[in-house]
Amino acid sequence: MRRATIGLLLLAAALLLATAPSRGEAKGGAPAAASRAAGKGAGGKRRIGSLSGLQPGAAAPFAARAAALRALDGAGTVRTVQRGRAWLDAGALDGLRVGQVVTLKRKGEPAGSCTVELLADRNATCTGPGMRPGDTFPVNPRAAGSLPVSLPPLLTPAEEARRFAASQAVAFVPVDFKSTRVVERLDRLRRDDVGYAHFAWLSSDAQAVHQEQVHAQSHGAEVWRGARLDLDLTAMARSAASPTERFEPGRKAQLWVREASLSFAEPGSRYRFAAGRVLPWLLPGGATFDGIQAGWRPGRGAELGLFGGAVPDPLTTAPGTGRATGGAYWAVDGVAGEGTQLRNEGRVAWVRLPGSKSRIEAETTAQAWIARRLDVALQARLGAGDYAAPGKLDAARADLGWFQPGLLSFYGGFRYDDSRLPDVAAPALGPGRTRQATASFSWDRMGWLVLRATGGTGRDLDSGLSHTWAGPEVAAPRILGRLGGASAGYAEELGSYAGRNAWLQGDLTFGPRTRLLTRVSWMMDGRPSPLAAEQSAGLSLAAVSDLAPWLRFRLTALGRVEIPQGPGAPTGWGGSLMAGLEGRY
Repeated sequence: MRRATIGLLLLAAALLLATAPSRGEAKGGAPAAASRAAGKGAGGKRRIGSLSGLQPGAAAPFAARAAALRALDGAGTVRTVQRGRAWLDAGALDGLRVGQVVTLKRKGEPAGSCTVELLADRNATCTGPGMRPGDTFPVNPRAAGSLPVSLPPLLTPAEEARRFAASQAVAFVPVDFKSTRVVERLDRLRRDDVGYAHFAWLSSDAQAVHQEQVHAQSHGAEVWRGARLDLDLTAMARSAASPTERFEPGRKAQLWVREASLSFAEPGSRYRFAAGRVLPWLLPGGATFDGIQAGWRPGRGAELGLFGGAVPDPLTTAPGTGRATGGAYWAVDGVAGEGTQLRNEGRVAWVRLPGSKSRIEAETTAQAWIARRLDVALQARLGAGDYAAPGKLDAARADLGWFQPGLLSFYGGFRYDDSRLPDVAAPALGPGRTRQATASFSWDRMGWLVLRATGGTGRDLDSGLSHTWAGPEVAAPRILGRLGGASAGYAEELGSYAGRNAWLQGDLTFGPRTRLLTRVSWMMDGRPSPLAAEQSAGLSLAAVSDLAPWLRFRLTALGRVEIPQGPGAPTGWGGSLMAGLEGRY
């Protein structure tokens, strides 16, 4: 009976979706097929940039997803700007022509102009200075004749068979293609971010603390003759100094400068250079330093270089001479067969530590992506001199992942840490010296439902404490339709930190610009007899909304409340709140 009911509900949902109007329909009720047909001009010739006529093959069909058209009004919009070129949401059917000078406005005020470069039916590109996403310009749409009233007749089966046989009879000679196009690394994309955030820490047994925070980031901004600025800094001010802070109690204001360097690293260049407060590239385990880094690319996918400088304080980022580093690094990657890529990075460095201590470190990583299914990652760090570990091996890690689309995936990892270096950032946690193993298995055969099992075990060698956990998870990414999905999980914990916890999470989207992630959890921490176990409930919420193409709003809230064990038991609670605006340019 239950299966029949579920089947009827699914059938009704499918009928509703089938009868709903297409998102790709133009204003006024014109079908999406007519919009695609409009991509051809007189004589059936396709304009530049048109996607009409692009159809999936019978052997590899795909679900077409229509894209909404701009309203046929008298104004166009600049959608994207990159390196002096703007992408417009209006084209030939809106009255634009190649070489035409378009007058731009920003918030009703003149904002310069640009010249149309490439033209399609409903899109165009133009070049000019000072353009920004959101700028508008006048157009003259010809709504009455821009969309055809009828489509050409379909081909007969005999004509389709004739054309297919003719295409099969054509012989093509393979031609080697060598591209000269240079693509930048994704982690070094050029962008500028400026943001403001307000933090609040609230508790039932402590005074509320509020914090105002401003951050600025600039990656690859050109400042002078190819020199590019990389900047990452944060300034904060608190309403009151918290006596329970783990570090630097009594401090109410702080400035962190994580990166501030000038670099010469144009894509395709054989040399790279950076000076200032450098956040190093291709240095596994390397710290930020005040100095220089220089690299040489002898060939495609390879780089060698040197680096050196003073290491700032890891807590305050204040400059100093008590810490320093210097050495050499290398990186090489390449393709080994179809669908297989290999990569190796490493550094050999001298490190000076506070208290006239020093040592030599060598660290390397190796990664392999094999046949688009198997991922392998290895890392190891060796050290000699002061604070040397047994066998000179400070730390090592290994990760293995297997992915079979539409069926299953597996992940397993192991961590080895035997470092004797004092942990300045978290002295209460000790020097480390841990062993940890984790694993997860996911089954995705049904498509709409993912079943996952996760677990792991870890042990701290200095304290002798251990922790083991395991539990199931269930995820339905599309159970709420266009609103998103939900997931739930449970974990049983054993060892020195015995207990259990369960959680329910929703990942929701409200239109193309707003996303909400919320999670409700229950936690139980075991305590030695005769003490009763501690129970608590938690709620977390994270929201992101793009108010404009250049402005983003963020909100994060965390809360936790103790569950009393008996009548009259006190209830404690605590929480934090972060709200901020981020501008992207």
